[in-house]
Amino acid sequence: MDAIRLGPFLIKYIWIALLLSGITAYLAIELRLMKKPELKNQLFSYLLNGIWVLLLTYKFSIVLFRPSIIMTNPKGLIYFTGGTKGFFLGVILSIVYISFNVISNKLPLKQSFTVLIQAIIIFVIVYYVQTLFLFNL
Repeated sequence: MDAIRLGPFLIKYIWIALLLSGITAYLAIELRLMKKPELKNQLFSYLLNGIWVLLLTYKFSIVLFRPSIIMTNPKGLIYFTGGTKGFFLGVILSIVYISFNVISNKLPLKQSFTVLIQAIIIFVIVYYVQTLFLFNL
């Protein structure tokens, strides 16, 4: 079984792994930028907005890649996602969004991108370690 049942809810192990990986990456940013709270707050804001850009692009990019689905099955927009192409489009758009905001607000580039890259690496490593050893997915 690849999910935990809590009453009427099913929580997939992969969601738990993503949540724990996100918490770990958050703590890494928090520890790294402990002495610079204004930079930390701005980076968190841009990072969270970038995640929303990624998720929304992933979800609704099917309109770009298969516009015929709107005409034939409008409810399909709710159920379908953009797939791999939509995910990578979302990643590109979120990177552009974060980069644009960091540059336009004149934040320290080297430190900002170093922290964000370290957080992404920590997120990926923790996620794959969990899926390999804990959840055996």
